[in-house]
Amino acid sequence: MKSKYLPLFLLVIYVITLRLLPILYWNEVYSTDSWPILGIASKVAKYTPSDIFSKPISDEYNVFWPLLIMFNVIYNTVLDLNIKFTSHLMTAIVSSTTFLAAFIFTRAVLQDTKLALIFSFLYSSLSSNLLMTASITKEAHALPFFFLILCIYVKEKWRFKDLCLLTFLTIALTITHHLTSLIWLLIVTFTSIILVFKGTAFLKQRLIYLALTYAIMGLHFYFFGIHGLKTIVSIDNAISLIAFESFPLIIYVLGLVFYHGKNVLWRFWIVALILCLIILALNPLPANVLLQIQLCSIPLLLISFVGMLGYLRVPEGIGKSLITSWVLSNAFLVAYFYFTLPLGLELVLTARSLNFLLIPILLLFTARLSTMKNNYLLSMLAMLIVALLLTPYILSVFGNVEGFGEYFTYKQHETECYMWFTKNISCNESVLGDLKARYALKGFYGLQVDTAKLIECLRSGKCSLYAILHWENIAYNRFYFNPIAVNYEVRCLNIPGKIYDSGMCIVCKT
Repeated sequence: MKSKYLPLFLLVIYVITLRLLPILYWNEVYSTDSWPILGIASKVAKYTPSDIFSKPISDEYNVFWPLLIMFNVIYNTVLDLNIKFTSHLMTAIVSSTTFLAAFIFTRAVLQDTKLALIFSFLYSSLSSNLLMTASITKEAHALPFFFLILCIYVKEKWRFKDLCLLTFLTIALTITHHLTSLIWLLIVTFTSIILVFKGTAFLKQRLIYLALTYAIMGLHFYFFGIHGLKTIVSIDNAISLIAFESFPLIIYVLGLVFYHGKNVLWRFWIVALILCLIILALNPLPANVLLQIQLCSIPLLLISFVGMLGYLRVPEGIGKSLITSWVLSNAFLVAYFYFTLPLGLELVLTARSLNFLLIPILLLFTARLSTMKNNYLLSMLAMLIVALLLTPYILSVFGNVEGFGEYFTYKQHETECYMWFTKNISCNESVLGDLKARYALKGFYGLQVDTAKLIECLRSGKCSLYAILHWENIAYNRFYFNPIAVNYEVRCLNIPGKIYDSGMCIVCKT
């Protein structure tokens, strides 16, 4: 193997190994989001040919972005191995292409191979990304399409085949994941408008692609997506989002027109950070955002501040306009989710959209590292940052530490408990369980799970229906049970009517 390809080969091995840690260590599904995908894929394989948008296959959500489901059916049909391991293995392999594409994109933007490689290692070590891409999620399979689109879009010269390939990749992205598609739609909209004012070659082709993107995503949403998002998407939501996104775009364009500066975003960023600090001071984080999570956010905040300086190091061109658009549109998407969505949903979507915002911030931070000429110091700094970025993920996989994604990690005693239900109750009976149990029992095994009545059961100590109690989950997961999870470890162990007890997992009915 040529030495110039060795770092990329090591990157692929590193990416795959990190993402296989949960399934190799616990031999169980990683992440609540994985269960519904596996459940639908199993049903498709069982009932094919059949309509995936109707029962018994449809879950009325994931099926409207079906590419991941189709991939999983193909993986398991071809390899014919354990469905859990096969899907995790292929997700890890698919994720490796994300970071190869990220390397190519960053090299095009920064015009520096060494910095592009550093960025790829940093981004592949980001815990918030690992939690998603070590899981069988739509996001993990959408990111390769997302970065491949970026790799083509950032080219200064376009040919007809580039436009065709972009269109094909956009279709694939659209039918894979809604949030990733929305983020790309915002980025390409901002970029196109900025390029109209800045001026660039092949602008006509870029505007044609923008129109195609709106047509593709609009048609998919009208015929399919609206059915999966009907409970959270409305005209009011759309108007609010347009208002949030219009503000930074108008301010930035006015800066281009009247200021004539090349680094308007740098000044805009400083003002935006000051405003965010003021807003957060007036609206503190909810109590269920734990102190340890806030402490782990400190390195990311420092990276953000250094990233502001890194913006000044990014060469002018399409790449810089893309990064500018990404930061502006994504930052205000985060604000939109946090300040307008209902309680509970806002934290989930804020965290997931913030995960995308960290990508350009890490890239800008990497650009700032170009000032370091000592390769040894640069390597040591990169390794230190990798360790900091990895810590929450490692704690999630190997520990059971409150606040560090412990709700992602399933253990064998939990799945053994789920199997007890499949053998002892009918599909028509309801089960009381927390959200972690609900994703598995409903998403994969097809049982009905009531989470609200579980809280009543815990309060009263009496369960009129079958209840599944993981005392460690209830005791450690205030995100879902705050402020109820106080001394409930003892209560769970003492609830009467136990039918099944593994020591860690209890099934009871009184």
